[in-house]
Amino acid sequence: MAWTIAKHIENVITKAEHFLQDVKIIQHDEDIQRAIIALEGKWQNYRVVIQEIHRVDGTIRYAYCLLNEANKQLYRFDNSGDRLAIKLRYKADWKKYQHAEIPHQHDPDNQVTLTNAAMTFEDFLMWLSNKME
Repeated sequence: MAWTIAKHIENVITKAEHFLQDVKIIQHDEDIQRAIIALEGKWQNYRVVIQEIHRVDGTIRYAYCLLNEANKQLYRFDNSGDRLAIKLRYKADWKKYQHAEIPHQHDPDNQVTLTNAAMTFEDFLMWLSNKME
C-alpha cells in the first residue's frame, strides 16, 4: 500500500488517541489491494466507532458512528450502498445504482439524509464537537 495511505491511517490513529479516551484498534491491516483501519473509543458518555477501507483505486469506504451508553446508534455517517440513500439520490432509476456508495447520514430515528460530500474522520470529529457540546 502506498506510503500516503499508511501515513493517513497513522494520522487517524493519532487524532483518535488525542480526541477520544480508551481507544482500541479493532483492525489495522494493509496489503497490496487495500488498507483498513477500524477503531473505537469513548467521548464523553458516548462510544465512537470508526472504520475506513482505502482501496488501491483511491476510493474510500467509511463509517463513523456515535452510540449511546446502551450501544444504540445515535448518528452514523457512511458511504455504503444503502438502499434508502440510493433511492434518495437516484429516485426512480435507483435499481441501476444498487451498489453505489452514496455519502449519507443516519439520525437517531434512523432517518437517512444525503450529505453534500464524503466525510473524513476530521470532519466527523468537528461535527461531534459542534453537535454534541
